[in-house]
Amino acid sequence: MVDVLGLATTLLPAVIGPVASVVAKQAEKMPLVPYEGNTIGSIVLAVFLAALGLAVVAAGATGRLNGDWESMLRVLVDAIVATLAGCGAYSLTQARKPLI
Repeated sequence: MVDVLGLATTLLPAVIGPVASVVAKQAEKMPLVPYEGNTIGSIVLAVFLAALGLAVVAAGATGRLNGDWESMLRVLVDAIVATLAGCGAYSLTQARKPLI
């Protein structure tokens, strides 16, 4: 039998990454957020913060957010993996040349 919840939590960073990319891109357009994606560091930080927030929400929704250090470390690792996926998605959306 397939463990759907286990599979979903394993694939969660791959889903959170592009969503974090969209959130970071939309944060540039919001007048209340003092963020401009001028440097690579600021873009990576914005994607990481969006991925961390989404990872915490997803861990809370799936019941994986406990008070112990192991669950917090897992959420942090998920956020880092999602940041890598989100930065890739962000760079693909900003490409000026066609991919193929």
